[in-house]
Amino acid sequence: GVVKLPGIILAAGSSTRMGRPKALLPLGDATFVARLIQTFSSVCEPVIVVLGGDAEAVRTALGCFGALIRSLLFVHGVPSTAVATKIC
Repeated sequence: GVVKLPGIILAAGSSTRMGRPKALLPLGDATFVARLIQTFSSVCEPVIVVLGGDAEAVRTALGCFGALIRSLLFVHGVPSTAVATKIC
């Protein structure tokens, strides 16, 4: 069989210059991060999305893709220790 490696999508930026989460920008009929999850899922297992700034908004928008979602603890806007949070 085909061996799939884990895929990690880094979506932890706070998007301060843009003013809204980059992960949620529309890309065709989906959001940027949803499209990345779909693309990664065809060749990676599991797909891990690292969230930080705007984590709740991105989690809400993602729903349950079957992806393992991880969030970063932010200390004054600087990422520190990763903490696993299983969403689905």
